[in-house]
Amino acid sequence: MSPKRQLSQEGDELQNKRRHFFPNISGTSRYRNLEDFAPMLEPIMRNWVKEEVDSAIDRVFSGAESERRSLRLRFESRLPATIFTGNKIGTSPVKISLYDPSCDKVVATGPYSWMKVGVVVVQGDFDGEECSAKEFDSKVVQSRQGKRPLLNGEAIVALKDGVGYIHNLSFTDNSSWDRSGTFRLGLRVHSSSSSGSGEVSVREGVSNAFKVKDQRGESYQKHHPPQLNDQVWRLEKIGKNGASHKQLTKLGISNVGDLLRLLAMNPVSVRDALGKKMSNKKWETIVAHAAECVLDDKKYIYTNAQGSSLMFNSIYSLIGVTFDGLTYIPMHSLPAYQRKAVEELKQRAFENLSSWEICEPDLSMLPQTMGQGEVEMEMNTHHPPLENVTFEMGDASQMEGFNVTFNN
Repeated sequence: MSPKRQLSQEGDELQNKRRHFFPNISGTSRYRNLEDFAPMLEPIMRNWVKEEVDSAIDRVFSGAESERRSLRLRFESRLPATIFTGNKIGTSPVKISLYDPSCDKVVATGPYSWMKVGVVVVQGDFDGEECSAKEFDSKVVQSRQGKRPLLNGEAIVALKDGVGYIHNLSFTDNSSWDRSGTFRLGLRVHSSSSSGSGEVSVREGVSNAFKVKDQRGESYQKHHPPQLNDQVWRLEKIGKNGASHKQLTKLGISNVGDLLRLLAMNPVSVRDALGKKMSNKKWETIVAHAAECVLDDKKYIYTNAQGSSLMFNSIYSLIGVTFDGLTYIPMHSLPAYQRKAVEELKQRAFENLSSWEICEPDLSMLPQTMGQGEVEMEMNTHHPPLENVTFEMGDASQMEGFNVTFNN
């Protein structure tokens, strides 16, 4: 390549760079010397230099701060997904701690283990990971104009051996006005305590995100998980005193336990009662929410004239059968030809609920796997399958004659 062509190409590249660096300056050809061009160049250079200097200073200070920090505050308790104004935060005291990330152990000794911690509200979309103290402070949420402070109660917690508890703290305002619609609680060293010096400092802690709702909405709150004795409208997609609630009441269903038992006996009747106005998606949501219900340990026994017995859990789901009065077999272990016979026996049992006996075995003898073998609705009832169980029956009407043993 000739020197002349090379110089020409380098000149073109330099011109392109100039155009890229000064995109907002047009008509530069009319400036014949540097004095004419300098007034436009000066503010651009000033802004660029300022940005670079500020960025360098931030990197220096944030780097030094990161090197100093070695301890961290954290929440040991997970907060509820929904909190109502005026109510205590958490159903039990919220545990917090100061720990050493290098070994993931609580700092139980030394001056830091007895310091005071301030509890603040931070934005719901801020997780607090790898943040500086300055960034944490910028995420603290202040109360709305004309409103009381967001938190009411004991917002300062004194650690003891590196552990503390938030006992009496509540919100005075909902979280709907925050950008994410949620809040988090944040922990930071209280101003009355030293935040550390030299090579030791304390990083802030942040809880999980949650919604804060006005207390007036609590009476319509859905329960997760629901309890057997919860009113049926506590389930998703069933409004209190709404059409679905009224239809279920006509069927004799007043609580979640009633719904689950009728679903086990005759799910079609429940679905038909709710009518075509309820979509299949809503119906599936109701059933899925009901299936989250935590069951008690109550069991029932139904025995026919031939001595075959079925065992049901508290929501009438069949969990096992015996044909000889000796060996208790979980449903999933039965061959296909016996399942058909058991299905017929189960229907007869549902027609004779008054002949069921309550089974109350010694719970200390129950294995950890005690639970539901197969559930027709494939509901999650928090009970895994049973192993083989043997039992002896005395008089079916005398429950004292019922003894249970387990073969593991």
